[in-house]
Amino acid sequence: MNTGSWAINSFFFLKKFLIQGFIYDENTGESLPGAHILLQQNHLGAASNESGYYQLLIPEGAQKIVVSFLGYEIATSDLNISAPGQLDFRLKSALELPEIIVREETSTQDSRISSEGEKIPLSKLESFPSIGATMDITRYLQLSPGVQTGGDGFGGLHVRGGNADQNLILLEEIPIYNPFHLFGVSSIFNGDVIQTARFSKSYFSPANDGRLSSVLQITIRDGHRYKTSINASAGLLGTHLVLETPILKNKGTLMLAAQRSHIGNILKKYSSAVKLDAENDGYFKPKFQDFYGKALITLGRSDRLIFNAYTGSDTHLDINRYDFDTSYQDQYRDEYYWGNIAAGVKWIH
Repeated sequence: MNTGSWAINSFFFLKKFLIQGFIYDENTGESLPGAHILLQQNHLGAASNESGYYQLLIPEGAQKIVVSFLGYEIATSDLNISAPGQLDFRLKSALELPEIIVREETSTQDSRISSEGEKIPLSKLESFPSIGATMDITRYLQLSPGVQTGGDGFGGLHVRGGNADQNLILLEEIPIYNPFHLFGVSSIFNGDVIQTARFSKSYFSPANDGRLSSVLQITIRDGHRYKTSINASAGLLGTHLVLETPILKNKGTLMLAAQRSHIGNILKKYSSAVKLDAENDGYFKPKFQDFYGKALITLGRSDRLIFNAYTGSDTHLDINRYDFDTSYQDQYRDEYYWGNIAAGVKWIH
């Protein structure tokens, strides 16, 4: 008698129940997208979606569930499954990660490309070169294979010979058409508020058609669920401010973030001195600003309402004045404006 085959066959005849819930960070209460849930006995599993929600069909009887997420301690739970239920997990942040040894093995299976694209490691962005010493996600992309810049790190993203306007940029599933400041020097994305970022340049989901080169999908953090916090930082290009707080008696969160450039005044003084050498009484003064807002409201066990808003603008001002005599002055003024205004409402049921 083959006991192994009998155990497998009996497993498929067991009655199964739907267990669902959310996976959170224990300290902040923010959702953890991409966390793994595994049944230790049967090696069945699932992963949480962008809202930290998961669902898994679990066989009847005693089961041991293991929940893991990179950078967090593993959580286990022993359950006796007899009916559908709802189970949330709150994971603790791990101070030290165990050693991981990577070995190369030849795979006999066909490689398949995920429709979600490559997940960008946000924790490593601080080590990449960036103008202004701020975490800029586009600097990581510009150093990726198949991606080039317009020249000397400026000019946007050019994927495998495509133009910069052939990329689909999604901020919380909302298309963004002007993703760069200062003609491509820095991106509009505030690294302090990004939760996840995925970049695909080989396969596009049918839901993300309309572009030829690549798709960049960025989601924003929900905000702290338990306490109010304010963070501020400054770099060469601008100043960043992030406010996050619980609202509605901890039934929701509010996250507000802003960044504003201060390099315009520096460039104005420098350009004035340079132009004076050519008898030009003018200056060059660019500036930009961004504002993000996200509110998450828990309406019930099965419903969430998310409001997203973003607005940003750039101003390019270049003035040239030439005095020919005391009575005549020739002046040229180049002034350009561009930016984004985006808003969205999402209902998760």
